[in-house]
This record gives sequence, structure tokens and C-alpha cells, in this order.
Amino acid sequence: MAGPSEHHSDPSSSSLLTEGHNIFSNLPSEQYSRVMNILKASILATDLTVYLQVRTQFFSLVADNQFDFSNRSHRDLLRSLLMTACDIAASTKPWDIQFKVAKLVTSEFFDQGDLEKSKLKITPPALMDRDRKHELPLLQMRWIKDICLPLFEGLAKVIPKLAPMRDGALKNMAKWSKIAAAQENGACDLLEPPEPQPRVPDG
Repeated sequence: MAGPSEHHSDPSSSSLLTEGHNIFSNLPSEQYSRVMNILKASILATDLTVYLQVRTQFFSLVADNQFDFSNRSHRDLLRSLLMTACDIAASTKPWDIQFKVAKLVTSEFFDQGDLEKSKLKITPPALMDRDRKHELPLLQMRWIKDICLPLFEGLAKVIPKLAPMRDGALKNMAKWSKIAAAQENGACDLLEPPEPQPRVPDG
């Protein structure tokens, strides 16, 4: 699999930028260069390791009330973290959607873990080990607690309208924690599908 620094990190490879389709073709060269840099940085930001490298800086700015929208480097940092927020947004969704996504992702991880066992003869990480599927609720709870929630809490302080994402992550973390406690003493399959939650119409 290609890493984030390889060909797909090059914005010029996008079909939107090919001849006859380049939506930025009328920009002055300086602005065009700036847009390309933003696109590249945004693509690279989808790599979770980038988030883990820069989040401490963001959290410190927020904690010290020093985040400044007029500061370009602060805006660039925020843009990077918003890309991560989009990637992990399933952790903020209503429970039936969060469950469905977790089950789909886990199924893919288990398939990959099965390949590692059969082909490479290695023991995969817990999240990819079908023999440890009973640990999934605990792993999901820790994923939200350690990776997702801190980001959504920080973003909600800078952009208050993002508070529902923080609240959704909190609710799902509590749900996974409750299930993990209930399953602590026995392995079982990944839960039964939950009943869909009623949607409240916008407006």
C-alpha cells in the first residue's frame, strides 16, 4: 500500500487538475502555489501519524487560549486537524451508525489479521485478531477516549458549533464502556445490531 508521502499526496495527480478540468487554472501563480500546498498538506493530514505529531501543539494553544484565527500557521494546523476529524467522524454518529461502521471496519481488520496468521505466521494486533473479538468493545472505548475525544473537545473550544461531535463521541464512548463491562467475563460475537435511533428533523 502506498504511503501518504507517495504518489497520492501529489495534488497534480487529481483529475480536477488535468488539462481542461483544472478549476484553479485562472489563479495567479502565487495563489495557485498556495492552493497546491494546501491541498497537499490536507491530503497528508489524513495520515493518523500526522495528527499524533501535531495535536499536542494544538491542544496547548487551546488550553492557553492562544489559538488565533488571524495566524496562518494556526489556521494550517486547524485545517490539518479538521481533516482528521472528518476521517474519524464515525465515532460521533448516533449509536446505530457508530455500531454499523465499527462492525464493517472490524470485519476488514479481522480478514487482514487472518491473512497475517495464515500467510505470515504472525500474531496480529488485538484489533485485527478474530480470536480476541470479545475485546472489541474495550478497544473501541479506548480508541474514542485516547484518539477521538481529545480532538473533538479541542475543536469544540475553538469552533463551538462542533460541540455536537464532542457530545456524540462521549455518548458512544460510554456505550462501548458499558458493553465492555458487561462482556468482561466471556467472549461473544460482536453484539446484535442495535435498533435505529429516531432522527430529529433539522429545523
